[in-house]
Amino acid sequence: LNFAKRSTQPRGKWLELTSDSIQYVTRILKTSPEISELDLTDNTITDAGVFQIAEIIKKPKCKLEKIVLCNVGMTDVGVNALTEAVRCNYVVKTIHTTSNPECTFKPQSKLSDALSLNQYVPAVKDIVPLLLSNVAGIRSLDFARTDPKQPPLGDDTTRILFSALKDNTHVTKVILSNQGLSNRTVGYACECLSVNKHIEELDLGNNSIGPDGANLFSELLEINTTLKSLRLSQNNILESAGVAILQALKMSNRTLVEIGVEECSITEGTANQIYALVAFNGQPIEFRRQVLERITALHEVEFYGDAPSGYLDD
Repeated sequence: LNFAKRSTQPRGKWLELTSDSIQYVTRILKTSPEISELDLTDNTITDAGVFQIAEIIKKPKCKLEKIVLCNVGMTDVGVNALTEAVRCNYVVKTIHTTSNPECTFKPQSKLSDALSLNQYVPAVKDIVPLLLSNVAGIRSLDFARTDPKQPPLGDDTTRILFSALKDNTHVTKVILSNQGLSNRTVGYACECLSVNKHIEELDLGNNSIGPDGANLFSELLEINTTLKSLRLSQNNILESAGVAILQALKMSNRTLVEIGVEECSITEGTANQIYALVAFNGQPIEFRRQVLERITALHEVEFYGDAPSGYLDD
């Protein structure tokens, strides 16, 4: 789809596109998802027009691979919008932004990094369209890295995976152990699990997740009612984050029945309490109800309601 101004264009015949015109371009892109290239060179669409293009890029059905936005009057704000959009789309490979004087190096560098990381492992690239299509036969995603010579997936790849999983209703198990993942992946996972009600098992063992990432999981456990297994073994989550997870299990979570926090730099006492609470969650509902009744001296306990503070401290 070529809207670039050409030197051969007869004088007076060129009708320059503006930000108001981009709505018609986006309409074409929505109705013709097979379009893979878009050139808007020398059209002063400004950041307002770039924002509209960025929203199209975020759509799962967008198939644009190459976008040319040279001399379109955009600033760093527009570049940042494109970078965020690219992080939601695994298809876009190239975006040209030269001849935009208001654009500085750092934002353009971030955009280049995001684009370079869209060259995903073939297995991941092949699975994402199937996840977006909600194919019924895919129940488990096992991306455990067992060969040290194999390059790790990294956070940007998991961003695409978890984005594709948000509306998926069939996948129940996700394994991403030993993939060089950081707190960023935890953020993507928690964002996904806040809306996905079907994933029951998540393995992020042996990665580079720290206290901030573990704290995100503690917040998730307070509201998530579908996750049954969470493995965080061999991550440096530290004692403070371990205590946060413990508190979430004490106060809110009743569904997690398996957890892994081995070699996570938390004390044995905290780890044991975490395991005890998770084991308690794994007991039959009637047994748990009876225990709560005895501890709290209440005749009736609303099992799925808020438990009394510190009900298992002893």
